[in-house]
Amino acid sequence: MFKPTQYRTKAGEYGDLANKSSGLEQRRAFRQLEQRFAVLADNERWLADNYQNTVHAEQERPIGATLANEEELVLRCLGAALIMQ
Repeated sequence: MFKPTQYRTKAGEYGDLANKSSGLEQRRAFRQLEQRFAVLADNERWLADNYQNTVHAEQERPIGATLANEEELVLRCLGAALIMQ
């Protein structure tokens, strides 16, 4: 998983490429990539800063119980599809 600083670095690289590019479409594409990586950096920073305030539902349930529930749902769907055929 990337860290916010890695996303910021990548955004900076795309910003430099946008400044050096000659075509309008290429410049626009690099600017969009720069913006996307900046948003990813902001999101990662927010998640790191607010980790304690977020819900961690997967940690509260045993892994086996979650898997059994998912398997049961898949089997029900397969059974319904078989009946429909």
